[in-house]
Amino acid sequence: MYQPTGPGGSVGNTPQCRLETGLDLLDAWAETAGQVEQNAVYRVLFAVADGSVCQTYKVAEDPRRPNEFAVLVRADLVLEISLHGSDSFGIRYLGPVRRTAADPVAD
Repeated sequence: MYQPTGPGGSVGNTPQCRLETGLDLLDAWAETAGQVEQNAVYRVLFAVADGSVCQTYKVAEDPRRPNEFAVLVRADLVLEISLHGSDSFGIRYLGPVRRTAADPVAD
């Protein structure tokens, strides 16, 4: 399960990795999203950065894509993350839950 570790190897409230890619997706989505949804997504992003996302949110991992996972932000909103290493990550997708058989979050 995803748990980034930084220089001390601890998982806590200190940011251990940074958002590097997908800011364009975040900005485009935020143009039409309400403040409640934006705040929820930002909380998830902070949880990814500090390594607490798995303890706080429903996370789905696909064994075929070990460097990616999805976080259920709200019942109708999912954030897909791509890890770029131990110190950075990116947003792959942000939007409605994809309702496909291959999507573990949609179940």
